[in-house]
Amino acid sequence: MNLSKDFILQNENMTLKEAFSDLFETKLEVGRWYKRPHNKALFFVKEIISETTEQVSCFGFDVCGDWMNGEPKTFPDNDRPATDSEVEAALINEAKKRGFKEGVYFKTAYSGSLRTFEIGESGFKYISHFNNLQQVSDLEQGLIFDNGVWAEIIPTMKKQEAEEKLGVKII
Repeated sequence: MNLSKDFILQNENMTLKEAFSDLFETKLEVGRWYKRPHNKALFFVKEIISETTEQVSCFGFDVCGDWMNGEPKTFPDNDRPATDSEVEAALINEAKKRGFKEGVYFKTAYSGSLRTFEIGESGFKYISHFNNLQQVSDLEQGLIFDNGVWAEIIPTMKKQEAEEKLGVKII
C-alpha cells in the first residue's frame, strides 16, 4: 500500500494501527513471553492449540497478575512480545510472594536438590534463553523457576518449636 497525501486526507480520522492493521498484528509463537498492554497479563506460549481462535496452552500471569499454569487460554491480537526485564520483574515479584527470602530451604525447580536460599549481591537473575529464574549468591546458584515449574519451599521450624508441637524431646 502506498502512503500518499490523498490517502492521509481521505483517512484523517483513522489511526495508523487501523489503516495498516496487518503490520501491527502480533502472531503468537511457541516459546515466547507476551504482554497484554492494558492489564497485568504476561504469559509464555507452550503450544498453539488453534491459530484461528488464538487459543494457546500457556503459563504465566492472568489479567489480574495471578499465576496460572498450563490452562488453555484465548488471547486477543493486541498482545505484544514481552521484554526480558518485564519477565524478570514479574518472576522476581512472584518468587517473593511465594516466600523466597533469606534462609528459606527449597527443592530446586530442575533437579529437586535441597538448597538454602541466600540472597547474595545479585539476589535473583532471569536467564531468558533457559527461561529460568535463579537464586544468585556468592556461594551457589539454585533454580527458583524453570519453564513454568516453581521450586518447592520446604517448611522448617526451630528445635524448640518442633519439640513443643510434637510433645517430645529431640536429642
